[in-house]
Amino acid sequence: SIYLRLNLFIEKYTKIVDVYTTPFFSQPNSFSHTHIYILYKKNGVPRIKLSSPYSRLHHGIVDKKANFIVFSTPKVSSTTIRIFAQEKLNLSLEKGPPHRVEYKTLLDSSSLKSKSRTELNFNKYIDYKMFIVMRDPTERIISFFLDKIINKINDADLEIKRVADNFLQMLFKNQFYVDYNELTFKKFIDAFVLQYYNGGKIWDVHIAPQITADLKEIAQNQLQIISMNNCNDFLNYWHLQSTGTSAQFTEHYNKSWDKTDSKFIPNGYDIQIKDLISLKNRIHPDSFIYPELIEAMRVIYKDDYEFWDKVKSVKDIY
Repeated sequence: SIYLRLNLFIEKYTKIVDVYTTPFFSQPNSFSHTHIYILYKKNGVPRIKLSSPYSRLHHGIVDKKANFIVFSTPKVSSTTIRIFAQEKLNLSLEKGPPHRVEYKTLLDSSSLKSKSRTELNFNKYIDYKMFIVMRDPTERIISFFLDKIINKINDADLEIKRVADNFLQMLFKNQFYVDYNELTFKKFIDAFVLQYYNGGKIWDVHIAPQITADLKEIAQNQLQIISMNNCNDFLNYWHLQSTGTSAQFTEHYNKSWDKTDSKFIPNGYDIQIKDLISLKNRIHPDSFIYPELIEAMRVIYKDDYEFWDKVKSVKDIY
């Protein structure tokens, strides 16, 4: 019958791929969007895939003039990229704070907030050049500790302080009492790794993978990796491709990765938070590097490192 032939055709030529995300970074969280179905082709075969928690695909900024899609990740120049897209390329739908306005992205905010099934036809973008600005995953977790924990744990603004409190309560949920001011970076990482190996779940957009499972599955052959240290050069290149003119700026939009005014603290990873705060200096990220840290991050952020090791300079993409 026509029905049976159609059914056999669908089974033979279409594959629905289940979402896969390391459980450590999965539910429960409010950013899963697992109702979003991504339509794409792989080796000529149509596929449908559920999107990953904290998917990078949803927020890819689409620049039709440059034929670019640019993906960004929290703690990896995402504010810089959004300000640039808004101020220099007019790729936001309104003007305002960079993380509060809507951009010309693969999916709009109403689709992301919808409870019903939403489809993203990725086949429409097959001819676009795709970029993601990445950061060494080890440096990123250090940045998270410095910015979201040390800088916020004793903030007078309770809303800001709650950012650190909520994360640490999640991290140390099986312990009766932890004095966070006596916490060291090494103890923080020990707890992080313990949760990973014990089947725990840590969900925070700032430490979720840079390369989510759906992005790896769907766009890995098109994705070009730009180091965060080369972000300024990439933005100049993007501006040139979009407008035909140089952006004509030499300074970074923000200096979150600028280490020139920071101080190296020997064995900083073993110093308690309260003592780090009392230093009153910007602390150089290398103060927190120790061999076991890199080894652990290469396991937890395996996909991120697979792509990070392919990082390109902007000259390589011309």
